[in-house]
Amino acid sequence: MTPTNLSILQKLAGWALSVLVLTGAAGATASGGLLASPVVTRQVADSDSSIAWGEAEAELGQRVDEILAVIADYEGYAGFMPNFRRSKVLAMRGSRARVYIEVSAAAGALLFWGQLDLTERGEEANEIRVVEARLLEGNIDAFRAEWRLTRSAGGEHTKVAFRIFVDPDLPLPSSLISRENERAARRTIEALRSRLEGKLP
Repeated sequence: MTPTNLSILQKLAGWALSVLVLTGAAGATASGGLLASPVVTRQVADSDSSIAWGEAEAELGQRVDEILAVIADYEGYAGFMPNFRRSKVLAMRGSRARVYIEVSAAAGALLFWGQLDLTERGEEANEIRVVEARLLEGNIDAFRAEWRLTRSAGGEHTKVAFRIFVDPDLPLPSSLISRENERAARRTIEALRSRLEGKLP
């Protein structure tokens, strides 16, 4: 192992995989129409992997359409999400988009990139809006994510659920990656809350 690789692995010991996705400030105080709803997280087993999904949810005091406008602004992710270096829409047709992303990790020692297929759809029977992301190509083994927005309080509020599965193809225990997927899900919800509160540009 070269000194450079050893240095990178040492940095990875304290690495939070959540930098692969929306990382944001902690906290859930009420402000600007948002509810002080706690962010509830869990790990969900994946039938094809020893790595678990991370899942988080909270209720926000905004309508579905207002929140969806932020989530579907794919080209704005580089500003919305810390550690995102680039986020560019390569193609869009209807509710489907191909998006290129670059995300730094391990204190900038690593750069992950990928092209994602993002699809927005509705489930009319349940009044749910869903945005799904899957990896088309990149330098990580697997990336899948899903937003689910459900009307609540007569449509004035929204229950927001986010789940993510990332396998970075690095020499790390599955249990560590699973925990970081769960943390990433929490920070994603917190980043969305911060953006809606106006704490992020």
